[in-house]
Amino acid sequence: MHLYKMKDINNQAADVHGLAANSERICKSIKKLSYDGDNWAGIYDPETKVMIGGVWFGRESFDNDFKTTEVEEENAQDALKYCAGLFVEYGTITLPFNELQKTYEETSRRNAEQYTFENWVFEEIKH
Repeated sequence: MHLYKMKDINNQAADVHGLAANSERICKSIKKLSYDGDNWAGIYDPETKVMIGGVWFGRESFDNDFKTTEVEEENAQDALKYCAGLFVEYGTITLPFNELQKTYEETSRRNAEQYTFENWVFEEIKH
């Protein structure tokens, strides 16, 4: 075997070992998340600060309905909760965490105001 081919094979082997080590390191750092009695599931990668998640079907996978970027590790669980809370109204969600949180808070406030108004109207009708 020529020295050039041997060197090329050694470089390829080193690349494969490097990829395997990187993959193992990433898999160990990934955090699994669940919300609402495990109806929603997600994973969080602290290295990229990305949370992906969706509807959980009791398998080892979930629909990829959510992708939230710029998530600090302490906010990963909240990111899944916010996405689950907004899913019915918005469907697939792809937002940075700050925008996701703002949208969730605005939607929650709007829903609370609507609920209060509907209760007031109902009470007025009863009287």
